[in-house]
Amino acid sequence: MLDVKEIRKDFPMLRNHPELIYFDNGATTYKPDCVIQAIVSFYENYTSNVARGEYATAVMADKAYAKARKTIAEFIHAEEKEIVFTANVTASLNQVAYGMRKWLNEGDVILTTKAEHASNLLPFYRLQKDLGIKINYIPVDAFGKIHIDDFKRMLNDKVKLVSIAEVSNVIGVTQEVKELIQLAHQVNALVCIDAAQSIGHMPIDVKDLDVDFLCYSSHKMCGPDGVGVLYGKKRLLEEMEPLMLGGGMNARFSSNGDMIYKNAPEKFEAGTPNIEGVIGLEKATEYLMQIGMDNIHEYERELRT
Repeated sequence: MLDVKEIRKDFPMLRNHPELIYFDNGATTYKPDCVIQAIVSFYENYTSNVARGEYATAVMADKAYAKARKTIAEFIHAEEKEIVFTANVTASLNQVAYGMRKWLNEGDVILTTKAEHASNLLPFYRLQKDLGIKINYIPVDAFGKIHIDDFKRMLNDKVKLVSIAEVSNVIGVTQEVKELIQLAHQVNALVCIDAAQSIGHMPIDVKDLDVDFLCYSSHKMCGPDGVGVLYGKKRLLEEMEPLMLGGGMNARFSSNGDMIYKNAPEKFEAGTPNIEGVIGLEKATEYLMQIGMDNIHEYERELRT
């Protein structure tokens, strides 16, 4: 059993407002001291851009940024080159949708559910309008659950992508994503998981799941706002076109418009990133790992029961 009273002491919002009981973690979470201190330390001790300079503080920032990518890769059992930093889960899902364009033809199908967050629907509606693909909805029961037999009936060789949330942001239903991924792969469909509401609540192993893409936001797992993560299998990231161009994602370009991208993940990180946010996300990740994701998941199951 977690010592929740001790954990509450780590959060300034709860120390400063001892009467407060907060039930809106699905929207955003409070930040523990270690996250806030990491961000302040960056501002006070080594503020610099990343991948732009070789002076002392710039090197410190580069190392901190790279270390964060390593920690986050370890958290979800990925490789470092498979971790792309974005602005939030919405940005990650938009990148997946844009990147799917090269693999889609008119009449191809994307499967999702009507229970999804808008960020996991609207980018695909645009593909439907632009490319003539079809969006088909997987049936869910009264509790929002996908049943395996219903899912099997939706699968065929026209399905190119399945994009669903592992945990609903509205009613908290948890989908059995591992089995869904295995079935989708039998028809050579890719699978994208919106992990915004699961990443801070249960262990996630992208290799064990064999998921193709996984997206989540920092601010829903005790990290700062304005940072997201896109996990993608290395071979898929190598093939995908980036949504954003410029600002350090290109190796070189010419005045006639020819350009050569850097390798993933850098080619998806155009412009100056949210450096302090990424550093804060690493501390939030370490904080959750120290508590133990299995411990967190079991405690929440006890609360639910």
